[in-house]
Amino acid sequence: MRASVYHNIARDDHGRLINFDGYQPGQPLVHVLEADIDPGLGDGTPEELAERIFAACNLAPNKLTGCLRTIATAYRHRGLRNQSPGDVTAIGDGDTRVVMSVDSFGFTRITGALNTVAVSRHGTLPWPAPVWMLHRWDRHDDVVTPHPTDEHAIRQLAGHARSSWAAVAGQPGVPATPPLADQDTVDLYYGPDGSEGGPCGDEEGYSLHRVELASPTPAVPPLTAERDAATAQAERAAADRAAAERARDTALGERDTAREHARDAAETARAAERDRDRLAEDLTRAREELAGQRRERDDAAQQAARAAAERDIARGQAETAETARREAETQRDTALAEARAARDRKNR
Repeated sequence: MRASVYHNIARDDHGRLINFDGYQPGQPLVHVLEADIDPGLGDGTPEELAERIFAACNLAPNKLTGCLRTIATAYRHRGLRNQSPGDVTAIGDGDTRVVMSVDSFGFTRITGALNTVAVSRHGTLPWPAPVWMLHRWDRHDDVVTPHPTDEHAIRQLAGHARSSWAAVAGQPGVPATPPLADQDTVDLYYGPDGSEGGPCGDEEGYSLHRVELASPTPAVPPLTAERDAATAQAERAAADRAAAERARDTALGERDTAREHARDAAETARAAERDRDRLAEDLTRAREELAGQRRERDDAAQQAARAAAERDIARGQAETAETARREAETQRDTALAEARAARDRKNR
């Protein structure tokens, strides 16, 4: 069973989208996706199947399983907007085909021919349309992804090159930072031909080619056991990469913590050296002050010694003067006695 999805691009006189008001006959519709539904998914009323298609057009692929996951992946890879009220879903083929408009709640069956147009809008790309297949490989990955335009593929490729730019920066002809233009970034990183001549060497490369998807070949074939296995393997690889990234982040966090501890220890050591230098300066000043006090004490002792010597000299001089005074008194007394004796002799 086949499912078809149409985007309503009707606008009012002011250019505003009016699809949210609900589908009206004659409004322009763009056929954006054609997909096969697995037999198991095909059970149920057309409205129930349309509800499942609506989920595939609005939820992330990893929220779904089986055929719906494949439809969601193709829908997202084409860069299509979410399915909204006013859009149209068709279920079935030929006389059994049921066409329904998306309402705010549920679906409404519609009759009559659809006014389909092949017009591209943001989030709306006509079907059938070319798909650009990007094949990128390196030492760790070898992946192929579809893209609605070559610009979209180059933009994704440039994002990968910028995330790995540090590995090639500084090589001859490679600037330190990647260019602003996506194509220039890709050419510098991978080389002009995508696989040789680039600074990243032969270990990394890409190829980009256009694939025409023609109707009535289904856009999204039902999932097979091999595709399920490949999806599971990709999920395991993604989980392993996530675990490796977490381990790397943990290691980086521990390294940063160790660096912070080392910086703290170095700062503590520098502070200790500053304290030691200040203590050494204080000790030097104390020694200088003690030496000054000793010099002052020695000077005072010398002055005291000189004063004692001068005192002793003064005492000696005083004793000499006292002796001279006594001798003078003795001489005076002798002279007086002689004078009295002479006077007495004269009087007799």
